[in-house]
Amino acid sequence: MKNVKAGLTEPWIKLAGSIGQEDYVLLCELYKVCIQYEQIALKLELEYKRESANIKTQEQDQFDVNEFLYFDGKQLIGYFGICSFGGTASPLEITGMVHPDYRRRGIASKLYELVFAECKRRKAGEILGLSDKKSISGQKFLEKIKAEYRYSEYEMYLREENRKQDEKQDENLSYDIQLRKATNEDAYEVAYQNS
Repeated sequence: MKNVKAGLTEPWIKLAGSIGQEDYVLLCELYKVCIQYEQIALKLELEYKRESANIKTQEQDQFDVNEFLYFDGKQLIGYFGICSFGGTASPLEITGMVHPDYRRRGIASKLYELVFAECKRRKAGEILGLSDKKSISGQKFLEKIKAEYRYSEYEMYLREENRKQDEKQDENLSYDIQLRKATNEDAYEVAYQNS
């Protein structure tokens, strides 16, 4: 690792439409450093982005920039990404991270400036900035850009020991589950479940 107290030696920014394998490896390394430092979760959607990199829909503009990577020489020290789920009418989700040793140097601000310009170019109706509620740096950054709180997302985890215990209890129960295609009459229930 470089002596970061001396400052950035070779700063440069890479813009890309999707994540390549080399960038994916660097992003995973930076992700591990950031989550260990703050004991947080980051919703970067890296696997989703990598898997869908070659699948373009007609709705997607081939010139969209979704990946904003900030390097110092060969070391990835900052990242912001844009995700869109559900087509052009859906809000754009943005999230990012900066290596703990490189924070408070304007890296996140510069990346956000580029991301915001891209969202504006796409005429995004709504932009959702994502941050773990335990991330002090993430929360302060959202305050700095004057983001307003809208809602929270939650993650569920399957605990293997609980699942095995539940399976033992369920052995004597029978379930009558039937699958069918949803119809127009199911619209309210589908919307309720999605909420």
